[in-house]
Amino acid sequence: MRRGRTFVFAHLAVLEGNPHKPPKMALLKAVVLIGGGAAALMFGRSYIRPLLGVAKKQLAALDAAVEKPRTTSYECSPETLERFRGATATEQAAQRLALAFKVAESNNGLLTTVNAELGAPRTRMVDSLVRPDSFLVGGVIWISTRPSTRKVRDLAASDRASMTYVADNGAGYIEIQGSAKYIPDCRSAPPGTWKSSWEAGAIYKSTQPEHLGLIAFSPSAIEVVLPTRGVETDRDDWKPYTLVADQAERKWLADS
Repeated sequence: MRRGRTFVFAHLAVLEGNPHKPPKMALLKAVVLIGGGAAALMFGRSYIRPLLGVAKKQLAALDAAVEKPRTTSYECSPETLERFRGATATEQAAQRLALAFKVAESNNGLLTTVNAELGAPRTRMVDSLVRPDSFLVGGVIWISTRPSTRKVRDLAASDRASMTYVADNGAGYIEIQGSAKYIPDCRSAPPGTWKSSWEAGAIYKSTQPEHLGLIAFSPSAIEVVLPTRGVETDRDDWKPYTLVADQAERKWLADS
């Protein structure tokens, strides 16, 4: 019995030390291991061994499901990449701008505004509309919202904002700094600024476009951290690879 307890506790220690395994997996394994040990004591090992074999196979399948990463190509079309080449000063900048665009296009974002009441940052997840021209200098990322939300009050007090997008499986992120303004009637926004998922009713109680407004977020700097794609920093201050908008030249410049 003592050896069984030692095995269980050691196994849990290994699991808890692995950040890629969720706590529920560790708890599930503990239940199976402890339950199997108790059953073996009550009914005998020969009776319980087949059941433990089945449990072991199920746990292995769960492990494989947890460890299997989501895979997203993050590859731009040749036409989009060519547009980014025209918006940057170097080929490296164009490639990294393309990566940033694909991460933003493929994931929900986090919009951070300045809390109008407290003056502190406030962040929430949003379903944003990201198009290739959103990542050109002067481009816009679009976000729908209701007029009564706190983000609208925040932007009325300060237009400073940022958008953060986390890459699949947490393997990197991009942070976009900029400014944002609220457009009360989304029907007055430019064509192509409405996203079909905003009508699904999963997020908003009102799915009628006339009951929603739009937030127009304008990027001014883009930080890119994607180690799996070779974009990481070796600086002492950990500053990521950053592109800064040159409004006069209408280009993104690498900020060293």
